Amino acid sequence: MICILAGHGATEVWQDGGQKRLFEWGPFSLFAPPLNSWHRLVNGGREPVRLMAVTTAPIAMDFYRNAEFIFNCPYTFTDRFRAAKMTTLPRAKIFTPSACSRSGRPTSFPTPKRSKFGRSIFTSKAAEVGMVQFESSKNALIGHVADWPSGLYHKAHYHGAGAVIVILKSEGYTLLWPKESGTQPYATGRGDEVVELRWREGSVLSPPSGWFHQHFNIGKEAARQLALRFGSRLHPIGLHQAAKKKTDGVYISVKDGRHDDRI
Repeated sequence: MICILAGHGATEVWQDGGQKRLFEWGPFSLFAPPLNSWHRLVNGGREPVRLMAVTTAPIAMDFYRNAEFIFNCPYTFTDRFRAAKMTTLPRAKIFTPSACSRSGRPTSFPTPKRSKFGRSIFTSKAAEVGMVQFESSKNALIGHVADWPSGLYHKAHYHGAGAVIVILKSEGYTLLWPKESGTQPYATGRGDEVVELRWREGSVLSPPSGWFHQHFNIGKEAARQLALRFGSRLHPIGLHQAAKKKTDGVYISVKDGRHDDRI
């Protein structure tokens, strides 16, 4: 998944022997080239383009241990992208957090900083948080956007490694600590194990596996974060499904044996 942080331009997408499709983008556009398709990014402005890309390539290397197979496999995934029948990329699927079905509302690729997604209030994540999840190009990586008012915080939770968070609005800080330190490290004399990360617009962070993390908005406006991660509802990954046992463990209290600290 690619998020444009600054600049304007366009991307061409195609498969071997197929037509090229072109779409334009600007700051904070987000898109996902379909698996095993070619793509080329073109800077259409006078200023440098800055982007962030999250990829499953390291996991693929761990699985197959053969760079030739990974980077030069000629297989065409026609179920992901058929240029002859498309004028742009496959539309993303948009979900509110309460949606448990495998259907979603299609939309063109989102611009998470500016878009008004019709986010639902999701108190399991934080008080007054608005949140929406989206899936693009039938790929394994997905994302969600969450925003919450000034002076409020997310409930602490932990999960596996790999989620990448981009701060789109406001400023604040995140507290992180290993789950072995317990749900109240300050009260139990383990406050020295808590790490504080300050963030502002454009900051990027990725919590370690099994570490509680809790986001605090101290800015003058609502904070907004973009998280890119695993967790597809349309195409679930077995290991992720086993870990959450048919429900997302980060939204269930540690008092009930899960990953969410409800303090």
